[in-house]
Amino acid sequence: MSCYLLFAAGLFISSFTNGAENALCFGALRLDLPVRYLHIQLRYGETNITQSVGPLKVSVLGSCRHRFQLLDYHDGSYVLRLRLWSSCLQMV
Repeated sequence: MSCYLLFAAGLFISSFTNGAENALCFGALRLDLPVRYLHIQLRYGETNITQSVGPLKVSVLGSCRHRFQLLDYHDGSYVLRLRLWSSCLQMV
């Protein structure tokens, strides 16, 4: 398993991929909302993975109080629902 940094906020995702270039991640972190959704699409080379690789290990580092849920669409894409319990300036 490898671990790579996707955001300066300290969001780490461990999976069976080899590096950050094997994942496409997008979502709005700059808005101060109580719930944020990050979409993750795993890639192999130049093509998207079209089947589930199993659960990803996700950890959020920092002093922000949070809870997250990772949803697997079983097509190589995931949605990370990040619920913040207070304002978190480190996520910007």
